[in-house]
Amino acid sequence: MRQLTGGDIDVHSVFTYRADDPFAVSIGFSCAGEHIEWWVGREVLHEGLMWPSGIPGADIRVLPLGRHGMSPSILLALTSPFGRALVEFATHEIVAFLNATDQLVPQGTESAEIDMDGAIADMLGSA
Repeated sequence: MRQLTGGDIDVHSVFTYRADDPFAVSIGFSCAGEHIEWWVGREVLHEGLMWPSGIPGADIRVLPLGRHGMSPSILLALTSPFGRALVEFATHEIVAFLNATDQLVPQGTESAEIDMDGAIADMLGSA
């Protein structure tokens, strides 16, 4: 992975997926002793393999670098009040990660993994 704005720097990234939060993917970035975590929708990553995904102007956009079909790299465009970064990933690494998430929770079955009664009870209990 490399950051494309402000010159290349070494950034370690870890993608994490949990079946009990089936719509989200956590991406942890570490660089120069600092760590930050971003959350992105799993579907946004899936869509970003083939075409730009995410909401224009949103905190995270996924952009394939090719014009037609699956490109060799994708960009993650990250925006916050503290700055912006473009981070490049090899597409095959993202595909392998997403395939592993699909083994845990197949696409389209995410809602079955969520305990709605428990979530409502938690919200009402904390009100």
